[in-house]
Amino acid sequence: MSPKWFVKERVTLIFFNMANIYRYFTRPAKETGNLLIEFPDLPHDKDFIKQLIRVFSPITMSVENYEDLWMHDEIVINATSDIGKFTIYRDAEDFYYLTANDNPDAIPLLAALLFKSPLFKKAE
Repeated sequence: MSPKWFVKERVTLIFFNMANIYRYFTRPAKETGNLLIEFPDLPHDKDFIKQLIRVFSPITMSVENYEDLWMHDEIVINATSDIGKFTIYRDAEDFYYLTANDNPDAIPLLAALLFKSPLFKKAE
């Protein structure tokens, strides 16, 4: 009789460089006063957007559209999710922001997901 192998659960380990922990904080936007999430001192890491999408997977995030504003070197990603719509924005100076002007309740929920991730640290 041949042995039978059973796999009780599949474990995925994620290894990351501790130097690439992304810092974030929430603050009111200058023009609107609506809460946003800002990522200061972001390392030049091409995987940053992938990490955000991974962290936001519990809210079933999907990208509605992606705009690469090449004349200003900016990126705008409009996303929708179980908690509503929000925007990932990169300005010309490589600063990233999460905004949800039409959905102000989304920012605290997004911040809570970031807080739970070992890849993100709330700035003091």
